This record gives sequence, C-alpha cells and structure tokens, in this order.
Amino acid sequence: MRTLLRQLVDLSSIARLPEPPYVAHQASSYDRRSLRPTDAEGWFANDDWASATRPNYLRVEERAGRREYVLMDASGPGALVRIWSASPVGTMRFYFDGESKPEIEVPFELLLRGQGPIPKPFSYVAAKGFNAYFPLPFQKGLKVTIDSLVGKNPWQEGTFERIYYHLGYRSYPAEVANRIRTFRSAELATMLRDVEKTARVFREPWRAYESSPTARSVPLSSDGDELRVAIEQPGGGVVRELTLLVRDTSEAALRRASITVRFDGETMVATPLGDFFGTGPGLTPYDSLPFTVRSDGTFVCRFVMPFSERAEVLVRGSPGAEGALSVEAEPFTPRSLYFHARYRAPTPVDSQPPRDLRMVAVEGQGIYAGDVFGLQNPNDKWWGEGDEKIYVDGENFPSFFGTGTEDYYGYAWSTGEVFFRALHAQTRAGGPGFSGTFSMNRFRTLDAIPFEKSLRFDMELWHWAQTGVTWNALVYYYARPGAKDDSN
Repeated sequence: MRTLLRQLVDLSSIARLPEPPYVAHQASSYDRRSLRPTDAEGWFANDDWASATRPNYLRVEERAGRREYVLMDASGPGALVRIWSASPVGTMRFYFDGESKPEIEVPFELLLRGQGPIPKPFSYVAAKGFNAYFPLPFQKGLKVTIDSLVGKNPWQEGTFERIYYHLGYRSYPAEVANRIRTFRSAELATMLRDVEKTARVFREPWRAYESSPTARSVPLSSDGDELRVAIEQPGGGVVRELTLLVRDTSEAALRRASITVRFDGETMVATPLGDFFGTGPGLTPYDSLPFTVRSDGTFVCRFVMPFSERAEVLVRGSPGAEGALSVEAEPFTPRSLYFHARYRAPTPVDSQPPRDLRMVAVEGQGIYAGDVFGLQNPNDKWWGEGDEKIYVDGENFPSFFGTGTEDYYGYAWSTGEVFFRALHAQTRAGGPGFSGTFSMNRFRTLDAIPFEKSLRFDMELWHWAQTGVTWNALVYYYARPGAKDDSN
C-alpha cells in the first residue's frame, strides 16, 4: 500500500513501463445488452445501472441470510485503485484473498464520503459523483459486493432501484504475488505519515513537483511571436515542469496559439496552446495533478517527459509570452516512455442516432494517461449519456465500458457544476440548462492503462435531442519509440 500511495501522486510513475507489469480493468454497471457494434440497438443501450430487471453485475450470492450482489471478483494478485458511484446505498463488503469474512464492511455511501476505511481526501463527492482514489492491494483475489439495489432518487423525494458503479483495478502476474501485502484495515493506523504525505499533494496538487538539487531551469527564448528552447542532454534527460506566462488569454488567442514539443527529433505534441493545458476554450483557472492554470495567465504542466538526447519546445502565436523548463539528467532506459498529446479539432456531428467518437487509436507499447473532452450543445437537452469504450491490445469488446460521459469524468446526474479535483474536473459547464460549452478532464496515475500493442478509445455520443453538436478532445499517453496514432 505504501508503494501504491506514492504512485497515486507521482507523475513519473506513468512515464516508464510499470514494474511489476500489470493489466488495468474496470467493472461497471454498463448495460449488458451491449454485445457488438453491429447491433446498434444493443450497442447503444442506455440502462447503465444495476437493478432486479437490469442485472448489470456478475451474480447474486446468498450469505448469512442476505442477498449480496457481486460487482467484482478478481483472482490472483492485484489492487483496487478507483471506485465511483452515482447512487451508493446498502453495505459494501470486500472479501480479500478468498476469505469468508469481509475485511471491509461499511455503508457504501459512507465509504465514498471519507467516513469509512478510505480516509479523506481520497474519498469525496464532486458534482453529485461519489469517488474514491485509494489503493486496496490483494495477494490472491478480491470480491466486492453490495446488499441493496435501491438508491436515492436524485430528481425527487424517495428512492428508486438503480445502482451505478465503476470499480477500477489492476491485476499483476502470478509470480509477483509474494511481493504484495494484502490490505488490512488495522494497519492503516501505522501508515498515518505515508497517508498524510500523499494526502497533502492530493489536496494541493500544485505540490506534485518539488525541484531537486540537480534540476536546472532553462528559459525559453523569445523571437517575435515565437518562444522556443532546445536542450541537449546526452545520455538522457527528463522535463519535469513546463511553465508559461501568457499575455493574451482570450479564447481566440489560446486556440490560435500553438505548442509543439519534439523529443529526439520526433514531434510528440502539436496542439493549440490553451487546449494542451486543459483549459480550452478560453482561460479557466484550475489545479490538477498534471496542470495548473492561473487567472494571471500562468500555465504549468507537470507531466514528466523523458528523452534520450534532445528536447525542443516551440510556442507560436502568443506575443509577449515567457516560459521556462525544469530539466534533470536521467538515463533513457528500455522502460522509458515518450510523452504524447494528440488533439481532435472541433468537429460538428449530428447527435442522433448515437455514435462512437474516436478519441484516439494508438499502435505501439505504452500507457494511457488521460484526456480532455469538450462539447458545444445548442439546446437544453442532456447530451452526455454516452459511455467510454476503451479497447486494449486488439480486443473485440472493450475492457473499459462505462455508464455515461459525466460518470467517466467522476461526477453524476448531468450536474452543471464546475469543480476541480487532483485527477478530474469539469472546467466549463455551459448553461442555461444543458446548453452551451462544456469541458472536462480526467488524468490517470494508479488507474493508468498499459498497452502492449495498441489502444483505442471511443467516447459514445448519446443525446436526448435530434440536433447538431460540436465536439473536440485532447488525449495524453506515453509510448515507447516508434509508436504511432491515428493523427500521424
């Protein structure tokens, strides 16, 4: 648990192939009628909850005179790393390593409000979405159950039978089981110092990078409306932080200006300036683990960017901008990964029938690290029923199949509330109603997704009205040399 807690707020952990390796998974209440893309009615089915009539869970077990609904049942070594729900009720039980007695037995809602074994700030509510980011490792397996499917009705007094859930977890190779210590609630008290150290960064994510004594700050040089720097570091280096001070922060200027980043002669980033920092369209001050955007035009990127010999950064079309890189020497090894950011420009599409929007398709070996999604909606009908569908290493069916766009981004019930958390945010929320411009992001550390050969991310567009919308996206991933994506 100590190792995983450090990785939760350590952006360098996703800049190299994981050791030990792991496979990322998600258990969710997606509509089980979704079987294949060729069956459009089933593929875009929208009853993404668990109920008696929609058994969107693994199975039901009878135990001690009660019914328990099994949401997840993983065998072998692993770790649960993320929990989300829109309607947590009943008691949630965690059975580690095949044990008949649950190690954790707690009301689901209290667990996700920081009143159970997962302490604050790692469990919290954001725009009606209940979240927990905290590692629960297991050596032999983990089964997670709840004993009720009747939740609170968010629209009126009373209840209804709908439980929404996501459980994100890792599985490790069997041979590393002896390196894993299974979670025990009683041991949390002995880890208060480790927990508080991570909690401080999780609460205040701008603290994620602390300059080391060997780091050097390299300013970007101004040449007209260009700002550039080239760094030679034979043997390998790493950009730990990129800071810019932008003078013109209008929406048009941030979309017109661009940032290009090249490592070892290959372009890895070529995007509008504002969108790269997750603030498009226009300036939206916020803090997250990888990004800080301030109202005075200060933009900070803390994504860790390794390179073998040479790094280049070029900012165009932002007159008067200033900037600097924090760089450290570090060998570029067979586990080191290049940072990539890929942009999908605003694209108009018809909202109906439902469709899958291609966020990115990558060929190569690497780790998926996060994304920004934006949409302009011309009417007051909700547009975000669509589910994320992430295919790893050539899967025919996505191993990540979600329950709604806002659910993927950690909130719920189409809530038009701006919020900022360390690993996810809604920075723009439109209005009135569901009209206007929306922008949201999600970044990944413990829930980053490794891939050996390929990764494809589709975001389903499912709108309650027949209209036209405009969507855009920016995705972040790491990859070994030679990887390509569908923007190349």
